[in-house]
Amino acid sequence: MAFLWHPKLNSWMPPGGHIENNETHEQAAIREIKEELGFIHGKFIIPCQVQPKRIDKRARIMLQPHLILKEEIAPDHFHLDLIFYAICNEQTINSPEGHMTKWMTLEEIHQTEKMIPNVRLLAIRGFTLQGLETVDFSFFESSSSI
Repeated sequence: MAFLWHPKLNSWMPPGGHIENNETHEQAAIREIKEELGFIHGKFIIPCQVQPKRIDKRARIMLQPHLILKEEIAPDHFHLDLIFYAICNEQTINSPEGHMTKWMTLEEIHQTEKMIPNVRLLAIRGFTLQGLETVDFSFFESSSSI
């Protein structure tokens, strides 16, 4: 599993960030993966029986996150993190933003002291998702996909 070093949090973290204006949550996830890890091609792991698909000219079933995590940042500030898992076939990580990056095995995730507990738990969960259906990033990248 690929991680990047977050110096402010002193922790290994998955790619992530905010959703930009006129961007779907799927497009935001793909953009963050590209910007932070340099991965261009990949597939989201579908968390449920409902495959993302176009219904008609105006509507599309969106990719559902595996879960939504509420993180308390301050007493009057929280983040809602949409958690997705993806498969990317790149062998090396080449962060365009210059992040220190690292591939970690399940054993390394268990052993590292430099990982926030909720990140560790969600990373471990990712290793249980093999064999589920996937949908290619390219499905979400066109403006016609809504």
